[in-house]
Amino acid sequence: VETPARGKRPASSVEIRKQRVIVVFGMFKAGYKPDARSYNVQREDIDHFLKHGETLHGEWWYEGKRIPRKGGHCETLPAGMEEREREAPWAPELTHALDVLDGCAAQFAGKTNYHQDAVWWAKTGVTRSHFTHEAQDGKGPSDGYNTLAARGVKAGLLANELLDPGTRELVHFLAKRCMSPTVAKANKHGWWAAEGYIWAYYDTALFTKKAVPEAEGYAGSMENHCHIGMCKDKENAERDGPLQVRGLWCGCQPCVNYDFKGCLMKSEFGAYKTVYCRLAPNQHVSETRSM
Repeated sequence: VETPARGKRPASSVEIRKQRVIVVFGMFKAGYKPDARSYNVQREDIDHFLKHGETLHGEWWYEGKRIPRKGGHCETLPAGMEEREREAPWAPELTHALDVLDGCAAQFAGKTNYHQDAVWWAKTGVTRSHFTHEAQDGKGPSDGYNTLAARGVKAGLLANELLDPGTRELVHFLAKRCMSPTVAKANKHGWWAAEGYIWAYYDTALFTKKAVPEAEGYAGSMENHCHIGMCKDKENAERDGPLQVRGLWCGCQPCVNYDFKGCLMKSEFGAYKTVYCRLAPNQHVSETRSM
């Protein structure tokens, strides 16, 4: 990173290790309270987009253009906006994902989310390691981006730009006004500095029991903050919801490779154990639906 001279500060050049960071802003009408269904429908879109270069459910915008969706879009393209050309997937060989979330039972923890962890590989081809962490409540790396939408709207109104009412209209407005960070990632030092923004609209009709069915809990879930679904059989994963669980997530090399028996931190964190977060009675297996 090159830092120009300013005042008494001399110019400097620093080598910094970076990762690729894209922030996804998922929006839906205010009357719907975020829950496990809204979260997992959006998460499925993220993994599907990374692996296949298209979305399944939502209407996504990147760099001011609409990202392709499987089966095509049924919504009319807004005036003055363009479709994004289909491109090679960003991570076609994606097999593992780590979700670091706060412990909100309605959105991120709780039985329905744990069941989604169990079926995630069957749904997406990605094994999801789900870590709930109280310190993420209002203090996660993504929280700093929460004000971007409000700042974008305020700047637009001060510039006398027209903002039509409606959530989808808001997404379109922000997709044009806030296409990318004002300071390029190449000029930032932060590990979580974003290189781009995706603005996404979701019709709440997508958040159904068919997409994310309800599940039964398991005894002792409050003690476990790490849930990993390893079952490759879709029927068993959906019905029984087998999970590997432990009190804390571990980043040792064997655990990162899902070799839990070889964990180097068993004496500190304890061993993983198998539990079952089964599908609730009268629930059907999850089903993908796009609007």
